[in-house]
Amino acid sequence: MSHFRVNVTTQVFPVRIAALALHQRSAPIDARERLLEAVAAWRGRPDCIVLATCHRVEVYFSGPAADDVDDRSAEIDARGGGGVGVSLIPLHGSDAVRHLFEVATGLDSAVQGEPQIRGQVRAVLASAPPTLDPILRRVLERALSLSRSLRRRPELAGVGRSVGSLAVDEVLRLLSEPDRATVLVVGAGEMGTLAVRALSHRVGRVVVANRDHGRGETLARSVGAEAIGLADVARRLWDVDAIVSAADTRGSVFDETALAERVARGQLALIDIAVPRSVVPTARALAGLIYRSVDDLAGVQTLAPADAAGVRLACAREAERFAADEAERAAARAITDVRAHANGLRLRQLDRALRRLGHLSARDRRVVEALSASVLNSLLHEPTVVLKREPDRREHALALFGLGHERR
Repeated sequence: MSHFRVNVTTQVFPVRIAALALHQRSAPIDARERLLEAVAAWRGRPDCIVLATCHRVEVYFSGPAADDVDDRSAEIDARGGGGVGVSLIPLHGSDAVRHLFEVATGLDSAVQGEPQIRGQVRAVLASAPPTLDPILRRVLERALSLSRSLRRRPELAGVGRSVGSLAVDEVLRLLSEPDRATVLVVGAGEMGTLAVRALSHRVGRVVVANRDHGRGETLARSVGAEAIGLADVARRLWDVDAIVSAADTRGSVFDETALAERVARGQLALIDIAVPRSVVPTARALAGLIYRSVDDLAGVQTLAPADAAGVRLACAREAERFAADEAERAAARAITDVRAHANGLRLRQLDRALRRLGHLSARDRRVVEALSASVLNSLLHEPTVVLKREPDRREHALALFGLGHERR
């Protein structure tokens, strides 16, 4: 998924995480909408997270679902993906982790280095169910921590542009008299808020529409704009010159009837940066409507190649540290399992021997018990040291002790 690949020389450990990704670079917006609809039922699964933004839809899996990630493409098409499966880019292990870190830092965004993606990743974590696989929770937390750290770098700290900025630029370009125009902004989330604040001192009037009227009113009051509810949008179209829709409604806000009535009296510019789009398909080609989706907005590479490469290297190294941490965590569980299994065998054999040695005194029994524990510790010392030093050998250790696959 990344434009650049960074070679690092540290050891790579397998991570039981995989991803399927669809980006604006590889698929148009209608394909991303179909994918988003197809994976909607997966939200809330303990072994899966869905990250959907203006330019991407990505699904991250853990555990057995990660092992079988290549089979998920066909499942997505069966769920109504409409052939999207063949366009999905699979990412496995550390590659999936590194990609998520690059996404969280804004490297994979259309506006390279933009900071808003971190809020979108944070929202995914906040909405995750309590049963979410701990490894997915940890990778999201690590991505946010890395992003927060890297944002302090001058090359990222100075990036303030976003998709919302591109939408505002397009509105201003299309309006002949911005200072006399009324612009409706639908949505008071992060993108909508950015658009409202940018437009408030560059156009004549701003109207804010939001599903949560209180939130929309708070935003409008902060910039001297007007707030309305989503139900009032259709009746207010008559005096609006342009619209920026950043609605997170998972459905259409503007139908053909309302827009047709509005464009019958004059041209209207509508910048739709919502995914799924907030304008029904039949209305997008109306005569008099200048319609732009997020894919129609030109991206901006705001980082110099050397700066981007430096941030990308930091993401790669952090992905490997995460993999090593997970390997150590898994090795610790393997050591615990091996020792518990071996100690169970010791106790059973000790009990059998002591029943045969009923003539032993209490002191002698304690000596035999201590001897059995000492022998066990001596036998497990070297395997424990090796597993701590080489955690990627944990599955072999478990298999040698007849414990099967690593428990997660």
